[in-house]
Amino acid sequence: DVKADLAMLRRLLDGLVESCSSEKRYTRKDGTLTWVNLTRSVVRDGAGEPRYVVAVIEEINERKSAEGALRSGEARLNEAQRIAELGGWELDLKTNRLIWSDEIFRIFEIDRERFGASYETFLNAVHPEDRERVNETYRESVATRAPYEITHRLRMADGRIKWVQERCETFYDDTGRAIRSIGTAQEITERIRAEEALRDNAVRFRTV
Repeated sequence: DVKADLAMLRRLLDGLVESCSSEKRYTRKDGTLTWVNLTRSVVRDGAGEPRYVVAVIEEINERKSAEGALRSGEARLNEAQRIAELGGWELDLKTNRLIWSDEIFRIFEIDRERFGASYETFLNAVHPEDRERVNETYRESVATRAPYEITHRLRMADGRIKWVQERCETFYDDTGRAIRSIGTAQEITERIRAEEALRDNAVRFRTV
């Protein structure tokens, strides 16, 4: 961490910043590492030259451990969702901000960097013939406070069709106002195709 630390100190002494805060590691006498948050300010003389630096050092080992555990947990969750082809989403109804997991982006084949996260953008990905039914089902669920499950199609940019099964539940504040919806979307395209093949075979057998 020395190079980044010296660069930050140089900016401080050169007057590019009035104060700075950064995280780095110290090595204890026993060889173990400890994470700290270091906040520094420079005191200057009448001519504006730096005289000395005042620093506050805060140990943040517990926080860094918690952040590492969180990242590890998120990685395991993303892998589990990938295997199950099951993604999660959350819609903040106060800001209309839609949050998708990595697997949702994969299922919908939408670039995370270009995705304008909103309920309207989600609807645009739904097959036009299913769009009104999906929208009405969600709106009715919010109004009646009843969780729902729905199966519908997605239309990819190249015209391919995917099938997904969605589940959703909405939560409300103390005044009864809907504040957020949480749901899952699982791709079931292969299952739908298999069911269609079974039905076709059954028709052929009955015909024979």
